[in-house]
Amino acid sequence: MERHPELIKGVDKEGSTIVHSWIKSDKEWLFKFILERKWKDQFVKLVDVKDYNYQNNPFHVAATTTHKATNQIVPLLVEAYKKNKLIWSVDDIDKLPWFEKNKENEGPLHLALHNKREDLGLYILSLLRDYEIMDELLDYYEPEHSTLFLAIQNNCSEVAKFILGKLDKRSRTKYLKDSSTGWNILHLATSLTDEEFGTWLVNEAPEFITEQDNNNQSPWDTAYETAIRAFIDHNPRAFRYLCIEKKDSSLHHIKLTSSIDCEDFLKIPYMKDLINLQDSQGVTPLHKTIQDNDLFLTETLLSIDKINYDIKDDEDNSAIDLLVQKCADNQAWEEMCQRIGFNPRIKTSYFQRRTNLLEVRNSLFVVAALLATITFTAGFTLPGGLNQESGEALLAKKVAFLVFLMSNTLDMCTSMLVLICLVWSMVQDSSNSLLLIDRSMVLLLVAFYSTILAFMTGVYVVIYPKVLWAAIIIIIMCSLIGVSANRTLLYKVLLIPSPKKKQNQRDPMYLLELGKAFPCCVGSSSQKVE
Repeated sequence: MERHPELIKGVDKEGSTIVHSWIKSDKEWLFKFILERKWKDQFVKLVDVKDYNYQNNPFHVAATTTHKATNQIVPLLVEAYKKNKLIWSVDDIDKLPWFEKNKENEGPLHLALHNKREDLGLYILSLLRDYEIMDELLDYYEPEHSTLFLAIQNNCSEVAKFILGKLDKRSRTKYLKDSSTGWNILHLATSLTDEEFGTWLVNEAPEFITEQDNNNQSPWDTAYETAIRAFIDHNPRAFRYLCIEKKDSSLHHIKLTSSIDCEDFLKIPYMKDLINLQDSQGVTPLHKTIQDNDLFLTETLLSIDKINYDIKDDEDNSAIDLLVQKCADNQAWEEMCQRIGFNPRIKTSYFQRRTNLLEVRNSLFVVAALLATITFTAGFTLPGGLNQESGEALLAKKVAFLVFLMSNTLDMCTSMLVLICLVWSMVQDSSNSLLLIDRSMVLLLVAFYSTILAFMTGVYVVIYPKVLWAAIIIIIMCSLIGVSANRTLLYKVLLIPSPKKKQNQRDPMYLLELGKAFPCCVGSSSQKVE
């Protein structure tokens, strides 16, 4: 410094001076050393210099540091500035470096609160001159409520108490309330971890307890929701069983303000198990959110793979029916459905919207191609054979043969149509692809019925003149298979319990192996308890 004193005034490419750099370290002795030497005046002139990028002066930098030496360094700079600049006492607040704003409209006080440097924040507030009022400082930092809100959000209770203690209760409302959202300081109090501080805020401003924000939520409502959330988090499994038992859930009633809040709420353990729970009127959470015009929760629920939007309530309305009507009446709902790729107007019979279409398409391709191959071959290997001279079918005038020919042709056409639908589904959006694949399943069932009919009539026409009883048995067997292709009937047949299973259900030893009690044991155990 003796040889190159001009370096004191140097700045780097970002506009930072040596004061910016030194204050990031915990070397208090550096500041004491230079403030006691002949270069003091040059050094002090750098205290209010701002860098190029963020317009931060050394006090802004000090507020972002984590070392404790800052608490000693900042007072050294303040006192040196006061001694060097004798007219500092008549400067406005915006001229004092410890109150100045940076590019982000933040003062050193705000940065100290962001970094939970409450001790530094209190010191900066103590630098207010006797004739200056707290209102003037809060008005300087726009919006006016930002400083107090920041102190509360970061649990800087002493700073918040200091600010509130300096405000006139008759004119402090604009500092305690965010006019853009309607939130007041008691809305913030519900998320505090310091119970004593939260209680103090309620006692300090009780008039705000029932005042609602722009979403009609009061601090009382927010506190109630926070308590419910704590109750759920305490034992989510027990809460799930309680909801199932009472046929009601928090998803039927909750009203959140953003999609992020909805996603976070559904991350609660076992909460997703309740997304299809019906209440006493058969209404699911998805029914309720659509009826309540809750766009955020509806979008979140529709994005869940396990959601069932085809469940009908007691009035025979499904959630998808309500959504179609809502989209027709409200453009915002239509845009939401487009955003998530969900078309409520598409009605499907076999596949849900969350189905893995690639796997289904590949499976249907194989089945349809196999049926097309079989029917193509059957078209040239006709029952009864061909006339060797003319090439005409020998049984062409038989009614059964004509039925065989028509059903085989129908089988061929529907199989090819399935393949065409599947090919086009590869170049459509997800909604149209789903519709094409679902309709392919309908056509494939027609092809199955046609295959059975073709086989049945083809066999019948060649054997009924010789063995009628065999032809009749074949017709009966094929007819039963055709009838059982109906999905509902097939489920009922497959769910019929076997005689062995019925016997096991009455067998006490079998029940004991499953860990189930039976009447004699229940009675004996009851007597023992008594």
